[in-house]
Amino acid sequence: MILRPLFAGLVASAVVALPRIVESRGWLYFPDSPVLPFLVVAVMVLIAVLVQRFVIERHAGPRVYQGLADLFFHIHTPSSPDSWVRWAARGLVSLVLAAFGGLAGAEGAALEFSHAFFLNLRSRTARWFEQRRRTEAACSMAAAVSAAFGAPFAAVLLPLELGIGGRTISVAVSALAAFIGSRYWADALSLHTFDLTGALYGFSFLRWSEWGGTLAIAVACGVAGAVTVRFIHYARGSLQRVLVGGPSVGVARQRAPWVRLAIGGFLIFLVAAAYQKGFAPSFTLLEDLLWGRRDTEAGVLFLARLLSLSLVISIFGTSGVFWPLFAMGGFVGFEINRLAFGALPGFSAAAGLIGASAFWSAVFGAPVAGAVLVFELSHNTQLVLPALLAGLVAQAVAGRLRTPRLIDRDLESRGLRLADGRSVSVLSRVLVRDAMVVDFKSVHEQQPVSELVERLAGSPYPFFPVVKGQGVYSGLLTLDVVQDALHTDQIVTSTSSLSKLLEVKDLLYRTGFRSGTVPTVRADQKLSELSRQLDRFPCLPVLGEDDKVIGLLLVQNVRLAYDREVARRSLEIPAP
Repeated sequence: MILRPLFAGLVASAVVALPRIVESRGWLYFPDSPVLPFLVVAVMVLIAVLVQRFVIERHAGPRVYQGLADLFFHIHTPSSPDSWVRWAARGLVSLVLAAFGGLAGAEGAALEFSHAFFLNLRSRTARWFEQRRRTEAACSMAAAVSAAFGAPFAAVLLPLELGIGGRTISVAVSALAAFIGSRYWADALSLHTFDLTGALYGFSFLRWSEWGGTLAIAVACGVAGAVTVRFIHYARGSLQRVLVGGPSVGVARQRAPWVRLAIGGFLIFLVAAAYQKGFAPSFTLLEDLLWGRRDTEAGVLFLARLLSLSLVISIFGTSGVFWPLFAMGGFVGFEINRLAFGALPGFSAAAGLIGASAFWSAVFGAPVAGAVLVFELSHNTQLVLPALLAGLVAQAVAGRLRTPRLIDRDLESRGLRLADGRSVSVLSRVLVRDAMVVDFKSVHEQQPVSELVERLAGSPYPFFPVVKGQGVYSGLLTLDVVQDALHTDQIVTSTSSLSKLLEVKDLLYRTGFRSGTVPTVRADQKLSELSRQLDRFPCLPVLGEDDKVIGLLLVQNVRLAYDREVARRSLEIPAP
């Protein structure tokens, strides 16, 4: 199992190197010429049309590709048709978009080719194992982000924050292999890599004005992130209605996706013709800006990238959105520092990176990965805390504006809503009684603590509900609390005087796990209603109508019940 993530990381590093070669050699991506932009866009559209006509339409599966949303859809709908050929074809389109104009990040093609690699090696039965699907998707994403950014630690954290999960060791191996591979290709071929070491030399957060600038950037990026998510969603819906048509449009028009691709390519050409300087790899644009080579173009760069990225996502579809959105956040942070604070001395580069992390968090909901990514790109420990705080503030601002993450918005448009990485529709079909355990052991609140050793011996769970008269629920004890009490208070035998004085209710008052502090649930509740409680407590007592404990709801049993429901849906077995 380790060899597959290893090779997937190497595949991702090789794919990322191809657009870098084009960029470093100064070949095909929108040079300063009135003719070549049109030819480049024509080549992109032609390749996309050929892929759509001879690959996508000849294999089972959705005809419209939505990038990262398709990766999540693949995780949660194992019965949906999918194949490695389709992912490889989409990877080819993303590779062209990244190389010819930098319209998408190279991580998109790397992710899609890596996922195609996993699907090609997967057995027919492996698709029904959700943990396997999550691990493969997480490895593909981690490898792509690690190779594109040169940030293996952020690459491991990103799938976790996005709710993909998977086996952490496999994800780490994939990210590390992609990082080493990208370093090898960069050194062997003398490829350009993102470098801001000199721009941040000697910088540190010592003035209150810099912290005030950080807060202002965080708020601005939260608003800009919410606007970006809404604009991309609006652009996609509008273009699909205009170019594809609604339910009343004839079937013949709906079966001509090449028309949508051609018109979308023409719109991208118009944006390129209006501002050719904005069409280059995102990391090149951000690096030039933070080094002061484009210090008055941040606002124009943001608008150009927003328009082009919205068109690319709506028309072509790609997973290469991480670098473009990261760079857009850098543009916002740089511009806020310039306009609102008069370009604080030495703060411009830091403001750009803080803005990039904050914007990333507002769009993806991954503040920790964004802060770690800033550190790995800058190698400056002074930026970690400001980037993390800015990310948390921006995420909160986007939440207050009632804007879901970009991925959640795309999935909801396809009828799939997630909560903590799980399908809400699946969780809503599973009741607490289907997931709870009943072979637990309870203790009475007046029972001496010294007697708990014999009482709790052989218990299959480390949680023990405490009851009072007539079995009414009183609180919850954990095994570690009992062990600490026995050790700290030196209660060894039931004949000691202290053992007769210390009772179970004393431990409840000592730990604070009395009734009311640990939430309780009912057997007829749906699991979709309990996501917040399960995030805070690994075990929830299940009470009957008379407030007696009838079961325990454990996190691991929720996963098992969820997997059973997913399997039942996949096999289309009717619910009992």
